[in-house]
Amino acid sequence: MSNFDQTHADFDAHKDRYALSAKLYEGGSKVEKGSFLIQHSWEPDTQFSKRNERAVYSNFAAPIVDIFGASICENRPGATLSTQVEAMQKNVDRQGKSREAFFQEVVTLAAAHGLRYVLVDHPEAGATGSSLTPYFVQVDALNVIDWRVGADGELDWAVVKVSVEKDREPFSPPEIVTRHTVWTREAWTQYEDEKKVAEGKHGLGLVPLVPFQFEASGPMTGLSAIDEVTSLLIRIFRRDSELDMQLFNAAVALMVAAGVDKDIMEAFVKASWNCLTVPPDAKVQYVETSGSSFEALVQAMDRDISRVREIALRTVRPVSGVGESAEAKKLDNKQLDCQLAKFARQCKAAEERCWKIACKWLKAGEGEKIETPYNEKFDVASIDTELTDFLLELRKNSDISRGALLKHPEVKKALPKDFDPVDDAAALEKEAQGTPGPTGAGATGLGDLARRFLGEKSTQDQSGAAQ
Repeated sequence: MSNFDQTHADFDAHKDRYALSAKLYEGGSKVEKGSFLIQHSWEPDTQFSKRNERAVYSNFAAPIVDIFGASICENRPGATLSTQVEAMQKNVDRQGKSREAFFQEVVTLAAAHGLRYVLVDHPEAGATGSSLTPYFVQVDALNVIDWRVGADGELDWAVVKVSVEKDREPFSPPEIVTRHTVWTREAWTQYEDEKKVAEGKHGLGLVPLVPFQFEASGPMTGLSAIDEVTSLLIRIFRRDSELDMQLFNAAVALMVAAGVDKDIMEAFVKASWNCLTVPPDAKVQYVETSGSSFEALVQAMDRDISRVREIALRTVRPVSGVGESAEAKKLDNKQLDCQLAKFARQCKAAEERCWKIACKWLKAGEGEKIETPYNEKFDVASIDTELTDFLLELRKNSDISRGALLKHPEVKKALPKDFDPVDDAAALEKEAQGTPGPTGAGATGLGDLARRFLGEKSTQDQSGAAQ
């Protein structure tokens, strides 16, 4: 008896990681409206509900993935394709996407989720040799639920599960069905709600499903570019929510009045034009919340953000401090060749396989020599700079603190050796109050330099604007 819920053990072991990586990459409501926040033991339901409403996710995952994806797709060498499939390049998916756009999206989502499939399909899937053109279909890692790999290392069969809307007439309600498609080396069979609805033979001699893996963890599984930092990204989101709620609760100073009649206090309305008449021995003051917990949360978030960057850069180099000497740079490039370049070579092999299967659909064998190289020449410094630019943008948007930015290695390099963040912070505070800070080296000019790094206007810019 068929069990349509049957899944592969490797799929079961990876499906939660695929889903988590996808949510953290997409961000927005996928995280903010999810179940990532934890209610504290003594936190009232009303406050936890408010905290969920106020939660904002700072997406550190997307820039990491996008930078890595762009690194292997930008400045790609030209492709060499068989004449039989050259006409496909401008519209490879029957939806108007060019070869470059389609595979850049595949590569980026493979890096984001860990795995992305391309199904090489045909309008007449039961008739190889047709004059109609094959086309490529992206398949999410969560949709290929079961498979078997043969002794030769090739797929014997694979099951693709998707939810589809059935054809309907105008004004009629939608009907969603679960479709299972079983692809074997010679045929395909389609089921809707566990009932066979179509089948056919393709005679390709292989399953036309190609995996794109960022970091292969098995023949049909992979790990994403952010796999090592997912827990840190969630913790940053949680700590940010906790800090935000603390600040929200402490936003209004509390008035404390001793020796004042209760009726007077209840009738008093706090406003800029109002005042309170009290007995001579009464004491009225505002109490503002303060404490080390605020600073502790900020510092903990700063540490987590730094760790995210350092772990992400292991993709291009395992040691963050490498790159100071010529020997170190040689080592750096060698390590780089073992990481992003490996992903580039895997994508090259996977895309070439897609085009060869397309040729098989056209009864053209595997066609002429096919080469679809990806960029394998990377500059560690340029990728590091892109991540630095990302941090600068976060600072400008107040998503990270000034302290976190000043700890960044690239920022440290640009600052003078005698730079003291404590003295500079004091100088900035005095300038903000309209009081000239200390003069000489490391004063106003250094403050201007720091402000440029922090995305703020320099004193010269401010004076120019005033004039």
